[in-house]
Amino acid sequence: LLDADDSARVQRVVGAMPGDILLLYRATFDRTAELFGAAVASAFVGLIAVSRAGWRESDFRQLLPRVSGEPWDEQRFVALRHLFRGQLRQRGDLAQWDFNHAQMRAAARSRLTAMPVSEPQLHLLIADYLLTLAPDDPLHVSETMVHLLASKNYARAAGYYGDSSLSKAEVQGATRVLADSL
Repeated sequence: LLDADDSARVQRVVGAMPGDILLLYRATFDRTAELFGAAVASAFVGLIAVSRAGWRESDFRQLLPRVSGEPWDEQRFVALRHLFRGQLRQRGDLAQWDFNHAQMRAAARSRLTAMPVSEPQLHLLIADYLLTLAPDDPLHVSETMVHLLASKNYARAAGYYGDSSLSKAEVQGATRVLADSL
């Protein structure tokens, strides 16, 4: 059912595709910025890039507006997920949206410098959010110290770790992160 025009169009598209994986991911990120705006696209990709295992939709609902400066839009979030449909998946019991491949994470991390906030500022925004979660929230327990340390605000990380009101789970989560970082 394809005619010569269709074949030529397909050849142009395929011919324009980068042959290198990193460049292919960069082209995908550029296309995302064209479709959704640079602020939302870089915030979405950047948030996943600096995570250890992605984020739940409820986390994106809070973090994406904080990082992008734009209000939450459920339809835009669904469209973003669909754009990356072969490259994102939900993982684990918490159904966290994460990259399928380490190469995509590396490509996304290489673009963090293009974000309106620095990487330490991004980690600080995430840490601030994680600190608002319930003390027994699994991401609060496992990820808060990760992002406090990555924010390079060591006094705040030390204050968190030394807080006598932390639960046993919070102390254990922070201790694991500190041990891993050493």
